[in-house]
Amino acid sequence: MWKKFLGVILSVSMALTLFGCGTSQQENSSGQDSQGQETTSNGEIDSSEQKELRFLWWGSQRRNDLTLDAISVFEEKNPDIKISPEYTSYETYFDKLTTQVAGGNAPDIIQMDLAWMDAFTQDEVLLNLDPYIESGALSMENVEEAAITSATFNDSVYGVTAGFIALGIIYNSTVFEELGIPEPDPNWTWTDFADIAAEISEKKGDNYYGTLDGSLMVPTAFTLEVFVRQQGRSLFDGRKIGATRDDLIKWFTMWEEMRQSGGATSAEFTANSTWAIETRPITTGSAAMDFDVQNKLEAYQAAMQNPDDVLKIAPFPHDENEVKNGTNVRAGIIMSGNAKTNYPDEVVKFLSFIQNDPDCAKTLSVDRGVPVNTEMQELLKPELSELDTIGSDFVEYTLETMSPIDPPYPAGYAEVEKKLTTTSQTIAYGQMSIPDAVDQFIEEANQILENAIQ
Repeated sequence: MWKKFLGVILSVSMALTLFGCGTSQQENSSGQDSQGQETTSNGEIDSSEQKELRFLWWGSQRRNDLTLDAISVFEEKNPDIKISPEYTSYETYFDKLTTQVAGGNAPDIIQMDLAWMDAFTQDEVLLNLDPYIESGALSMENVEEAAITSATFNDSVYGVTAGFIALGIIYNSTVFEELGIPEPDPNWTWTDFADIAAEISEKKGDNYYGTLDGSLMVPTAFTLEVFVRQQGRSLFDGRKIGATRDDLIKWFTMWEEMRQSGGATSAEFTANSTWAIETRPITTGSAAMDFDVQNKLEAYQAAMQNPDDVLKIAPFPHDENEVKNGTNVRAGIIMSGNAKTNYPDEVVKFLSFIQNDPDCAKTLSVDRGVPVNTEMQELLKPELSELDTIGSDFVEYTLETMSPIDPPYPAGYAEVEKKLTTTSQTIAYGQMSIPDAVDQFIEEANQILENAIQ
């Protein structure tokens, strides 16, 4: 299944092997300290006797710098452990990780995306943390239940949630004020959203849009997932698509009408926008609204072409016949251990540091999301910037109002996401009718999910 998963999800054409066991732990010898650690003549831990853990993550330069600072704090507290950092961009991350898995050279500590957790845990790639939680080595005291649920697969915990994120509508409040349009209300609907977007576009003119097209943004499943949950369903139902044909037709029709009204970006315009914040229409001064998570709010503000424009974040619009609130908090990032690491106790010590250590919380702040430990949340509140405070309050609001979290994404998710993007583009460019495109998507997506577990 692991081979099939990688071929379908990541298009990595290679023969995969199980993790290599690596070298054995070094034995203690003379010159030990009171804990049995090798020391030098001046009493410091001998670097040759340190347990070295490789840590792989993705992120911006700001995240890299913060993470390196946190590693330094950890090493000061644990001089017998050395963390060797490896980091890359999100776009290349999983190719790098799966190549290392194939070569039996995976890192000890792995930053994971929730979308890939199901397949990685099924194939026993990740360290099962249940024994360490039971022993108290990894405390879950004061940790939000939603964080534990996010990292639980097949009734076992396989990571710690590095931070909560909540998807919302990032909007340019300056434009709203300039045009005399009231800012979004927490109870606004998709109809309200479409009307406001069209009004902004009409009043601003000059190829200015009310919103980025949420059916074409990448990853396209993030916005659709909220909409489907509002209909009372999940995007995935086990190993098949959970959204109904009517759900998908309703979704794509709404966005087609918004493109026609001028409220949403055209297909051609959206194609030139990437996941990079600097290219998004809200930062380039081409749209008033966008879809993203709260911990990126400060990065969006820093990238604004007009720095005087003030950004805020609002909850997703509601469906007029909503069955349940579609939004929820999710694990922005999960930190996991390699199941074949030679140093599982030390890996768990680092995971505990990420989740429960006050000095780590102060160092990383909310870059990976709002801390999941309630004590760390309170610790950070006085130190947050204005925008990070807005983001933190947004997560708190979402926690209070959200419906239960859906099951983890199934193996095959990433390929389904690509198929959804292709379907959205096919519709936007008028290459296929919405009903026909939806029928094709459901059939092909279900086949992808079925093949992913064979």
